[in-house]
Amino acid sequence: MTAHAFETDYPFCGNVRCELHVRAGDAGVFGFGNWARLPDGRIIGRGLYDGIFLCDSCGRATVCTPVHHRADAAA
Repeated sequence: MTAHAFETDYPFCGNVRCELHVRAGDAGVFGFGNWARLPDGRIIGRGLYDGIFLCDSCGRATVCTPVHHRADAAA
């Protein structure tokens, strides 16, 4: 199986604060693809959220976080 650039060139999760902000070939990373197994045994997927690859945990947090508008800042 060959890797596509989006599986190897970009971090698994685009959130720099996430433990899954790693690339294929980084220390402790084995393989590539859209699933990751954490040391505690959990398996996490990833997907595109507003055009950014995020692990499902970060992606769900982003989708569920309310957007704060700064309409009052202009007043």
